[in-house]
Amino acid sequence: MTATTVWHHGLNRAYWTGWSGAAGGDPDADLPIYRSEIPHALLNGVLRVRDRPIGDAIAEARARLAGVRWVWWAGADSDPGTAEALLAHGAEPAGEVPIMERELMERELMDVPAPVTVPGLTVIRDGDLSAYVRAYAGPNGIPDGALPVTERAERDYRPPRGELVRLSGVVAGQTVASTSVLLGDDGVAGLYCVATLDGFRRRGISTALTVAALRLAQAAGHRVMTLQASSMGEPVYRSAGFRVVDSWRFFRLP
Repeated sequence: MTATTVWHHGLNRAYWTGWSGAAGGDPDADLPIYRSEIPHALLNGVLRVRDRPIGDAIAEARARLAGVRWVWWAGADSDPGTAEALLAHGAEPAGEVPIMERELMERELMDVPAPVTVPGLTVIRDGDLSAYVRAYAGPNGIPDGALPVTERAERDYRPPRGELVRLSGVVAGQTVASTSVLLGDDGVAGLYCVATLDGFRRRGISTALTVAALRLAQAAGHRVMTLQASSMGEPVYRSAGFRVVDSWRFFRLP
């Protein structure tokens, strides 16, 4: 892997293992597993496998993730041939997302977009957690009945390294959008879970949050911001100067 790929994958593992809460998870393990208990496949899973027989790794993952929906990530930090090995063991493809990055080094400072002004929108840092959760739960398919466990997982969230900052977009006193930024300890920041409530989309709110996150990371002295993009979000990120550098594939096992 290149140095850039190592940054992205290391930060990604740090972010997702934070969902294991106080129980923790080792992002540098050969089989890092995270479990939030939230009924959403992406919020429970396996981040890579290295130097382990795939059959043994699958058995351990099934045991540790029993009772929740989960996915297996396959990327450049896994053993070569991991995707094919998973398919041979009955896994089904569950999608692929691009990894995007935006440089924030000295030569890039003047290119970072200016703060985006959306009429009536205020971007706040670390606001009301319940409102923050509600802003991303619905858009991500998390049912109302799972809001308590989702809020509990947010309160228990503990990244093994770095600092998590939650940004909320507020309109007329209502939190209508949210995202989180993991400020890594190696100069790399990650943008995660950008979401906007139905009825408030296509107003530039996601762009405003993305730019606020970029400027936050820049002010903290980080040199790169990275993210995983959905098909809906990719145009927003491209407009903010991000480019595709790699991808992750997801798999589900029966």
